[in-house]
Amino acid sequence: MKARQPFTPGLLKKLEISGNQGTVSLEDEDIIRWEFDPDLPEDAEIRERFAETRSGGGGAADPRAITHENHRLQMQNFINAIENGTPHLVDGREGRKAVEIILAIYKSSQEGRMVELPL
Repeated sequence: MKARQPFTPGLLKKLEISGNQGTVSLEDEDIIRWEFDPDLPEDAEIRERFAETRSGGGGAADPRAITHENHRLQMQNFINAIENGTPHLVDGREGRKAVEIILAIYKSSQEGRMVELPL
């Protein structure tokens, strides 16, 4: 079994997903790259929306900087959806996509190879 690299405090969380039609890069809570081919009108809206957002490092250097704000907003949206009969922003289908990505990351790590989505 391969030895794990030690954790280096102070680095931002980073995630980059690249495919044959685009790339999304996240740094901490911010989307820093959103490029797709073909480029759709909503892509420009997403880039503009996240251009100003800079989370400032979150808990990378200081765990006390981690907040529950995103969880609070998600729960508030869920409650509003129930009370008003409106769609939840993150429905079961969208949640399943997130879980599938996480499972693919685990599988790729365990098997030491790229995996295709959907699993």
